[in-house]
Amino acid sequence: MTANKPMTGEQLDELMTVAVHMQRDAEIDCNRPSANFAYAVQVAVLELRKFRGDFVALAAEPVADVVAWSKPGEERKCDIRWRRHDVAPGPLYSFSLLSSHCGDPLTRD
Repeated sequence: MTANKPMTGEQLDELMTVAVHMQRDAEIDCNRPSANFAYAVQVAVLELRKFRGDFVALAAEPVADVVAWSKPGEERKCDIRWRRHDVAPGPLYSFSLLSSHCGDPLTRD
């Protein structure tokens, strides 16, 4: 596995299984540093899963609606009503929160 590709869900499941077994074995051997490390890996996997789930939900949510517009003296027939205000201009609109802090965890190169 290369470090520059995101882990698949299957790989995260495997890592979680290994960490659970490692923690259990380390606790049996009274090896607290290894048990603590395995627990930290489990927490990291759970946080990554939660972040990916939140990201997918956020990306699926529309950022604006196009609505009918009618005002005397204006040519336009529609208007944009923003649902969210964390959108930044760019080549295409992007989420400023995700792009500035973490990037896209699902398509990171």
